[in-house]
Formats: sequence, C-alpha cells, structure tokens
Amino acid sequence: MSDFIAFSAEKSYIYSMENTAEKKKKEIEEKVLSYVEKHHMLAAGDHVLCGLSGGADSVCLLYLLLAIKKHIPITITAVHVNHRLRAEADADEAFAKELCGKLELPFYREEADVKALAKAEGMTLEEAGRMARYQIFAQLADTLKATRIAVAHHANDQAETLLFHLCRGSGLTGLVGMRPVREQIIRPLLCLKREEIEVYLQAVGQSYVTDATNADSTFARNALRNQVIPVLEEKVSSRSVEHMGQMAEIAGLACDYLEDCLQKELERCTKAEEGDNGSCLRLILPAFNMLHPYMKGQVLLACLAEMSGSRKDLANVHVQALLSLCEKQVGSSLDLPYQITAYRSYDSICFVKKGQKQTAFFEREISITEGAESRIDLPGGQILLFRLREVPQAGNSMENIPRKAYTKWIDYDKIDGSLVIRSPQAADFFYFSDKNRKFVKDYMVNEKIPKADREKQLLLADGSHMVYFLGRRISNYYKVTEDTRHILEITVTGG
Repeated sequence: MSDFIAFSAEKSYIYSMENTAEKKKKEIEEKVLSYVEKHHMLAAGDHVLCGLSGGADSVCLLYLLLAIKKHIPITITAVHVNHRLRAEADADEAFAKELCGKLELPFYREEADVKALAKAEGMTLEEAGRMARYQIFAQLADTLKATRIAVAHHANDQAETLLFHLCRGSGLTGLVGMRPVREQIIRPLLCLKREEIEVYLQAVGQSYVTDATNADSTFARNALRNQVIPVLEEKVSSRSVEHMGQMAEIAGLACDYLEDCLQKELERCTKAEEGDNGSCLRLILPAFNMLHPYMKGQVLLACLAEMSGSRKDLANVHVQALLSLCEKQVGSSLDLPYQITAYRSYDSICFVKKGQKQTAFFEREISITEGAESRIDLPGGQILLFRLREVPQAGNSMENIPRKAYTKWIDYDKIDGSLVIRSPQAADFFYFSDKNRKFVKDYMVNEKIPKADREKQLLLADGSHMVYFLGRRISNYYKVTEDTRHILEITVTGG
C-alpha cells in the first residue's frame, strides 16, 4: 500500500512539474508575441531570416518564431555563420544544421574570415564578427527576398550594451541601446532575460551548444555580463536588467521625438551651398544661437555627420570645440575629423572639406556713425571708406550723384540689417532694374569675369541682398532718389 502511495505521489509531482513547465512555456510565448506586436516586428507574409549560432539565445529565438508562426503566418529560414575562430566551430555548425533538419526548416551556412576582416578594418575580433554576420545576413536576405532578419539579443545583452556605452562615454542615443526594430533587423527576445531563455528551452526539451569564450571575463563585455550585472542584481535591485531595458525604451521614444525636432531646426539653421570651389554647409548663427544647449550639440553633430557621411568617432569634444569657434573672431578656423574644416564667418560657421578653398573667408561687419568716416582695410591693399550724412530738407539733386565706379551713393534708410563686406555666396542677389532680380553668380558669369577674379571679388551686402559690387555697380533697390533722407557714400581706394 505504501509503495502505491509513493508511486502516486511521484506521479503527481511529475505531472505538476510538467504542468508548471508548460504554463511557463506558454507565458513566455505570449510575452514575446505581445512584444512583437507592440513593436510591429512581423506581419502576415513576412519571410524571416533567423540567425542561428546554435547557442541558447538563437535556439530559443528559432523555437519562439515557430510559436509566433501559429498566430502570424510567416516563413522562417535559418542561417548559420561559421567564423572559423574556435575549434568547436564545425561542431556548432553541425548542431545547427541537425536542429533545422529536425524542425524541417530551410538551413543555410555561410563562412566569414573574421581574422582577416579585423586586421583590415582595425577592429577587435568581436566587432569584426558582428560586422561580418550582418553583412552576410543582409546579402542572403536580398538573395532570398527575406523581409526580416531576426537576431537573438535579449534583455541582459541590452543591459550590457547600456553599461558599456555609459562607461565609454555616451549621449542620450547611447542609452537607447539596441532598437527592437532597425530597418530589416528585429530583436524579439529583448523582452526576455537570459534566465527565461534557459527556462523556455528546458520546457521544450531542447539542448544547445555553449561558447566557452563567453566565460572569459578578460573581455570588457564579458566582464559586464559575468561580474557587473550580477552584482547590480544582488546589491542594487533584482530587477536591474528589467529597469535598464525600460530605460532603453524611454530613451528610444525621447530620441525619436528629438530627431523630429532636430530635422526642423536643421532646416531653419543650416543651408547647403554649391560654389565654384565645391560644396559648403553653412550654420546660420543668429538662428543657431536661439537653440537650447542640448539641441545646439545635436545640430553640430548633425552638421559633421552630413559632411563626413558617418557619426563614428564624432564626440562631445568636437561639439565643445565648435561652440568655442562660434565665439571667436571672423576668420578663425578649426580642423575636425574626416578632413573637415570649420571656419567662422560673420553670421555663420561654414563646414568644408579640407583643401577646399574657402570662398567666404573674408567677411567684416561695417560700423557706421553719422558724421564720421569708417574705414575697412581690404585684401590686396585696398581701403573701403564710408561716410554717412543726412540730406538737407530741400531734397537731393540727382546731378550731384557721383558717376565713378569706385565712389557710390546709396540710400541708407533702405538697409534692413547690418552691412557686411564679404566674398559672394551662392544665394546673393541684386536688382538690375526695379523688377529685374539677378543672382550675383549669374551676373559674374554674364560679365565674363574670370573664375580667379570671381574668387577674389568682394561685395557689400545687406543679408543676401548685394548692395554694392565693389568697383562695378550697386543694386537698383538702393539707389538714391529724391525721397532719400540719409546717404551713405562708399569709396574704394588703393590696391
């Protein structure tokens, strides 16, 4: 009788364990499905390429994609990348292939020479391996017409990434960590901790391979994974990993919002220009100076990224240097990464590629005082003289207006902003007649002014409106009339 009772108890215990495992399995599947739906990772008809190393994370991902397939009709193809870095590499590949055979899933194997890539690109083996995998995934997805590429990063990986970014120096974007969705890439397991992955695999009765190098804490990321995160969970909060994942999601939303704001500010604060000597990105300082300090930094980084085509190696030190340049005198310059030079203009910072001629290098604001003479020394030994005087109440005599090329009168009351003597810019214009508006660059071409002389030419400008093309003509808009009350006389001498 006692044997029967013992047998029944054992059977009841086993049934209870099986029931608990099945319940846990279902909970994890529902959790991942909800996460996939929340981030719109998958849609009916998607062809998903699943990265399968053979480790616990990727095996769990493959099984959970099969579970999701019951709710969202998708096609699944597995791909294994053999890095040839470990003695067990071929055994891992064989395991992945056998698993796909058991699950009746298409399997592709690819090979990457990670050591050669690391040497060629100056990367660590870990960085080179990551680059190689994503390149292979993208190429195979294109060949197979796959719409999604699923990778097995989980919540502990996310926490590790956040800590790594913080310790190495990071802005807000570093706190985003890995995005749940980035173009074709999806990460369905970011909502699961490593412990949940192991519980799930135990529940489905599936083994996996283990990479012994993951235990080597001489690598920075392994040290975070094996030493730092366990201490945080034990000493700070048992939910440390979960909380860091929540932080990543909040930071992601904040960055999306700020990116929208950034694009609007870039439209307002920057202007791309094409000149005889190439392209220039101009940061308009009056608009830029109105920005919040945080947005100023983002605008400057965006300017550098636009010129370089990359954000790699662009950091806060470059932002601070550019902010300092904004306060320096006209003509100051700064060398930056990617062969970029920034130089201070009157009302802007201009970004050009190193070696490109700086056509707007000379720029001086004019200070005008009635009754006094102002002087500006120009390149080449020329001198620019300004005299401002009030017209008598009786009005002007048009006969008195000088007809000389190097002495001009203008109606000072029509000046909207500050007068600046500078080199021409792409947007500069003037009025050839009352209604005939011309671009300065077109005028110089039509006048057959040699390119070398165009680069040396200076003009007096009111914003983008050319007041006086030195030595030639003034804009018809600024001509003195009988209604003029203040005359500015401009004379060019010397040189």
